[in-house]
Amino acid sequence: MVRGQDEESLSERPKKGFRRRGREDPASLEWQASTYDRSVNKMRMSQAGPTAAKRLDIVGAPSSAGAYAPGQEKAPEAIRAGGLVARLAERGIVANDRRNVPGFRWRADPANPRAMNADAAARVAQAVAGRVAESLAEGVPILVLGGDCTVELGTVAGASVTSSNVGLIYIDFDTDLNTPASVDDGALDWMGVAHLLGLEHTVPTLAGLGPRVPMLAPDEVLLFANGNSTAFERGIITDLGIAEVPCADVAAEPAAAARRVVEGWASRFERLLV
Repeated sequence: MVRGQDEESLSERPKKGFRRRGREDPASLEWQASTYDRSVNKMRMSQAGPTAAKRLDIVGAPSSAGAYAPGQEKAPEAIRAGGLVARLAERGIVANDRRNVPGFRWRADPANPRAMNADAAARVAQAVAGRVAESLAEGVPILVLGGDCTVELGTVAGASVTSSNVGLIYIDFDTDLNTPASVDDGALDWMGVAHLLGLEHTVPTLAGLGPRVPMLAPDEVLLFANGNSTAFERGIITDLGIAEVPCADVAAEPAAAARRVVEGWASRFERLLV
């Protein structure tokens, strides 16, 4: 990370997170939803009645705390402006928009060069966890609009309050298994899954957001459509036996790949997070 630059010059630099997540049309809702990390909670809840089954809570996490530069904190409003609620309504889903938790705009953190803005990321994630736990306790699925890739820490933490049987399908070209010790750029954006698994050298305030540490065991995570891993991350995947469906397999048969995961790996979980 180059320090001592103003925000304007930083915004003009190619952002590592965006290079890793290159997309096509930045004006489209699909691009916004895929570029700015999100955790979509889809649950099979037999106890939920017909009314609850059609309701979807929405909460925004306008944070770029874990990113490489400002900008990603604008995602929740950009996604809403793209017509999210109306498009859900077209599918018979009643959206209950609970608006945003307090957010954070990225800034350089020279005092913590290997884990920048960790305290801010933890505050946002903790607020998300509270909203997620409330909705799930009512039997209502919730869609969390991020933000950077630390937002899922709050989503998993909140889901874990209401169930000890949580599975995460992590859809990202990257695997986000780095730690502050394995990379030196300080961006928590590609360290989220490492914190969920409580890997060595992760930040305690982030890894400890949930009711237990680690928040997830290796067999409770599936990496879907991944295609970019550092040598360190690949070693973790191999050593821990983390399930994965590589991007090439998804690209070849996207519907079939998703169906196999839902009908197989995911079927054993009470709470399924995507």
